Amino acid sequence: MDETPTLYESLGVGSAASDAESGKRVAKLIWDDAPDLDEFHDPRTAEFASAVIDGLATALGNPPGLMKRMIRTASHAAEDLNVGQFQGLVEVIQNADDVRASEVRFMLRNTDGASQLLVVHDGQPVVCQHVLGMALPFITTKTHRPDQRGRFGIGLKTLKRIATSIAVHSAPYHFSGDLLSLARVEPEPGLPGFYDPARGTLLVLNLHDHFLEDEFRDWFEAWDEDGLIFLGSVSRFRWCAPEGTPLFERSVEKDPWTPAAFEPSHQPLLAIRHRHVRGRNREWHVWNAKISVPAHLKPAHKARTDSTDISVAIPDRPSQAGLHIGFKTRVSVALGFSIDAQFDPSTARDQLIQNDWNNWLIDRCAGLLSDVAIGLLVHEPRAAWGLVPLQREGVGDPTDRWLPGRFATAFEQVRKDVGTNGLGRVHTTATHRR
Repeated sequence: MDETPTLYESLGVGSAASDAESGKRVAKLIWDDAPDLDEFHDPRTAEFASAVIDGLATALGNPPGLMKRMIRTASHAAEDLNVGQFQGLVEVIQNADDVRASEVRFMLRNTDGASQLLVVHDGQPVVCQHVLGMALPFITTKTHRPDQRGRFGIGLKTLKRIATSIAVHSAPYHFSGDLLSLARVEPEPGLPGFYDPARGTLLVLNLHDHFLEDEFRDWFEAWDEDGLIFLGSVSRFRWCAPEGTPLFERSVEKDPWTPAAFEPSHQPLLAIRHRHVRGRNREWHVWNAKISVPAHLKPAHKARTDSTDISVAIPDRPSQAGLHIGFKTRVSVALGFSIDAQFDPSTARDQLIQNDWNNWLIDRCAGLLSDVAIGLLVHEPRAAWGLVPLQREGVGDPTDRWLPGRFATAFEQVRKDVGTNGLGRVHTTATHRR
C-alpha cells in the first residue's frame, strides 16, 4: 500500500492546521510551480483565499532583480501586442467560455469621478491555481486542459490597452493587480440584475483617461453573432445600464447535437454530428467531427488528448466567414463557410503559427468538408455545394506562402473527392430510383 502523503496531507488541509496556514503553503507551491498542484481541491474559505493572495503578493513583490526585470518586460510585451483596443474583452469572453459560463455582462459606471468597466460571467469560480495566472503575463493555467482555447496567459493582460488596473472578485477571492503587483481588495457589493457575489465572477477595470464610451459602443454594435457559434457554453453577452437593464445584446440559440445521417469515410474522422445555431438575423448549419489524434502530435503549450474537434458552419444567407479558435481570429478568409479547430495561433491571434499540428488540422478540414458535402449531395445539394470551396476562395494573406498554400491544397482535395466520389454516389442513387 502506498503510504506517500497526499498533497492534502502534506499541506495539513482538513487537519489541525488552519486554513490560513494551508493557504500560505499553497501560495509557496504555486510560486514554486509544484507539478501536482492541479490535483489540489481548493477549500474556498475566506481565510485560505486571503492567505494565498497575501503569500503570492509577497513573493511577487520580492523577486530577485533579474526576475523582476523579466516580469516588467513581459508585462510591457503583453500590453504592446498588436491587437485591437478591445481585444482584451474578447479574451474575457473566451476565458468565460473556458470555465463553462453561459453569458457575459458588461457595465460602465462612474465612481468618485473615475470611469470603470465591470464585466461579469456565471462560469466556474476562481480557485487558488488561477490567481497568479490572472496577475502575471505569459503565465497560463491552461496547459493541462486540452478543451480550453485560451493561450499564453495574455488574455487579461491585453486589457491594459484600456485599463490602468484590474480587480477580480470571485468569492472568497478578491484581489487586484496591475500586471506587476498583487493585493487583496474589499469585496464588491451585489448589483441587482447584474452581479450576484454568491454566483458570479466580476472584473472591475479602472479605465484610462483616454477611454471613450463612443468607441466602446461602436465596438459592441459592430459585433456579429457569428462570434458565438463555435463557443462551447457562452451563448449571450450584453451591455447593461447601471440598473442592470440590457442596452445591447448579442445572443444565439443552439440546438442539441444530433448524429449525422452518414458515416465518415476519411480517416481519422471518428464521428460527425450536426446542429442548427440561430441568431437574430441568420441561421447556421454547423457540422462537427471528432478526430483521432496521432500519438506523435499535440497542440503547442497544451495537454495532449486522444481526439480533437473540427467544425464548419454554413450560414443560411451570405455573410463574412471566419477562421475560428472558439472566437473568430483576425486571419483573412474568403469562403462561404467558417472553420473552427484547436489551431495554434500567434501570440496576437492574427495568424496561425507554422507547425506540424496546424498542418495536420488543415488537412483534416478537407476530410470533414468532403464527407459532409458528399453526404448531403443526394438530399441537400445546395448545402453540399456550399461546402466545396471554389478555386478562387481561400484562407490567409496571399503574401504568406504557407497558410494560403496549405489550405489551397486541402481545398483542392475536397474538390477531387466530391467530383470522384460524390457525383458517383448521386448517379448511383438516381439509377436505383429509376
